[in-house]
Amino acid sequence: MPNAGGPQSFKVTPGTGVKLSGTIAYSGKISGKLRVDLLNKENQILHVLSLDKVGPWEVEAPKDLGEVRVSAFIDSDNNGPSTYEPAGEVTVTVAQVPVTGVNVTLKDGSGAAPAATESANTLSGPQPDPTEPDEMGGQQPSPGATPKKPAGGSAPAAGGGAPG
Repeated sequence: MPNAGGPQSFKVTPGTGVKLSGTIAYSGKISGKLRVDLLNKENQILHVLSLDKVGPWEVEAPKDLGEVRVSAFIDSDNNGPSTYEPAGEVTVTVAQVPVTGVNVTLKDGSGAAPAATESANTLSGPQPDPTEPDEMGGQQPSPGATPKKPAGGSAPAAGGGAPG
């Protein structure tokens, strides 16, 4: 059965609350930990369940909690909900009696998974071999190196025109 966990959990003495129960369903191919968040109207997380797989779930909540959104998702990258992960939700009202049949069907996300990123210090594409002479006969600078200024002032002066 479910393991309670995550950032929040209900503080309910067993037997004094009201049970919420249902099933989480998903028929897609994405895998990972299944997380079920129970949120209030202000979008604050009230309780988190972590499940090993889809299927039945239940939790004991405080009585008269009011409107609760049951939001479930497969956390394929362990960083919380993302637009590319399977998710679903339903809203229920928690009063004095058990709430059964809280069934959530997960649907594949609509966003794109992030692409693998390169380090800021990594240059993409083929790089010149610094041991090979360039087309002018000099050495290639190392990738990312700052070019050196010519020594001895051999660069032409600014504003100089053709000799007359």
